[in-house]
Amino acid sequence: PSSENIVLDLNFKTALQTTIELTDVTGKVVLSKNAGELNGETKQTLNVSGIAKGSYLVRIITSSGIETKKIVID
Repeated sequence: PSSENIVLDLNFKTALQTTIELTDVTGKVVLSKNAGELNGETKQTLNVSGIAKGSYLVRIITSSGIETKKIVID
């Protein structure tokens, strides 16, 4: 569970334009970050201090696809 910041460890084999979204269980986007072009191992931080407690989905969106992970903010 997170309360202020979420740190995402990402690893890309090729450079990809990347957007990171945080959505609630209804699919509403509550936070969106254009991370730009990412390549190799990288860390991205999302500030979730203003987000209500609950379960959310983090979506990593690139031209090669979308990866989704569940997180909990407490």
